[in-house]
Amino acid sequence: MLPSELVSKPVHEWTLADLKLIVERQSEESQFLEFMEYMPVKNQGLGWNFNGILHANQRDGLAKEIVAFANAYGGHLIVGIKETEEKPSRAEKLGDVNNDVAELAERLRSALNSIIDPPINGLRIQPIPLTEDGHGFLAIHIPQSIHAPHGFGKPPEAYVRRADRSEPMTMRDMQNVFWEARTRRERIDAEIMHFVQSFWAKPPAVGQLKIGLFAVSEDETLCKDLLSLLSMDNPHRWTGIYRIENGAVSLETPDKLVRNALATPNGLTAAFGLSRHTGEWEIGETGTVGATVNIKGQTSAFKDIPEDNWYEFQPLWVLNSIKIFADFLRLYSRAQSMNGNWVFKFVAATHNGRFFFRKNDFDNNRIVDFSKGLELRPLRLDTLDSAFDFSFFNKKIWDCFGGAT
Repeated sequence: MLPSELVSKPVHEWTLADLKLIVERQSEESQFLEFMEYMPVKNQGLGWNFNGILHANQRDGLAKEIVAFANAYGGHLIVGIKETEEKPSRAEKLGDVNNDVAELAERLRSALNSIIDPPINGLRIQPIPLTEDGHGFLAIHIPQSIHAPHGFGKPPEAYVRRADRSEPMTMRDMQNVFWEARTRRERIDAEIMHFVQSFWAKPPAVGQLKIGLFAVSEDETLCKDLLSLLSMDNPHRWTGIYRIENGAVSLETPDKLVRNALATPNGLTAAFGLSRHTGEWEIGETGTVGATVNIKGQTSAFKDIPEDNWYEFQPLWVLNSIKIFADFLRLYSRAQSMNGNWVFKFVAATHNGRFFFRKNDFDNNRIVDFSKGLELRPLRLDTLDSAFDFSFFNKKIWDCFGGAT
């Protein structure tokens, strides 16, 4: 098993010191951890360290272990640690380095995506250099997948992790994995449906824009003491991680959420009220986070706008809510040692049927038809991925509003 210091640490933050810690603790291979001293090549092939070309045997050897983890409960694969001869094996020492591990990681991402079917969402490959010229090791995080079973190659070969080994899947294994993955997907769909129904059950007041932000974690880990978890280590751990533009805040920030949270039978809830915004957070023990924000529109000064459309709001009021919400998902994932994969849902409605956005002047306003409400189809987010891009997240929201920016 991994040392406790690494259990909740995202793999993209791992360093050489972390690999040395694994060796020092003589960590044992298990259901969730596998070591490779190097990427072997059969039949005297050359491979990456000899000619800078990723050999098919090297790619397939990693693919076998990766799909086995994804088809079970997820785990970590480390390339560059020599294990002992005993069973189960333990970490003995750092092994041979791989040349240019940053480039190797990129080649592997592309190669594995091309042969693993279906692709594994949330698969992360972290290069860990040892030398100044970039030679070093690889740490690979594989999440438990809601799209299992996975295979690789043509025809696909499927494996599953059993104890400290990766074994070929039987038909019974495939049936079990399929039904478990389907159950997890149905849970996500049911949670989203419940939130959307609750959102529409309480219509917005006159002159208000109501937005709903909701996310369901793909990780089924339960958290029985949310308030203690969110408050642990440092009372200021939630501050300073979000950027508020022009002082416009439309969703209560995470540090205030923690201070104001109340326990419910299923998790936590916290109401908030600001000068122009009211609403509440809800955090469930089954890995759900929801926020409803009521934004009070301001009366338009433009007399040629029909009377029932005299309300306007600024895009910034919604964008800041999105930023704070996504930041909270990232930190919540890390606090719970989850894999960072969420399915996100956005809905919006007004009492008036139509609102318009005001940017700088009247020419930049955009009238949006809210007569049937707005819903964004569920999006998958990997909030712990170092390449996670909030701009993509925001763009999807504004496409939902007809591209108003």
